[in-house]
Amino acid sequence: MSGTPFGSTTPTATPAARQAARAERGADIVVYGHSHRREAAVEGGVLYLNPGSPTASRGRGLSAAILAMEAGEVAVRFIEPDSP
Repeated sequence: MSGTPFGSTTPTATPAARQAARAERGADIVVYGHSHRREAAVEGGVLYLNPGSPTASRGRGLSAAILAMEAGEVAVRFIEPDSP
């Protein structure tokens, strides 16, 4: 899928766009990308996660995210693999 679920190509979706996406989909966790910038933020009880890019495109470093869920708790850990 190309583009973002927020209808924008800006690196980080605005809080209003995030809330609109959450309301439309009824999600507790929204994973998005396109910008290749890693980010994890909780807004209004919803986790918004951009894992970054494992390919270092757009001149940014490599990154990926591990999302762990256990007993109703969610944890995000970013990893930065060595560059090729």
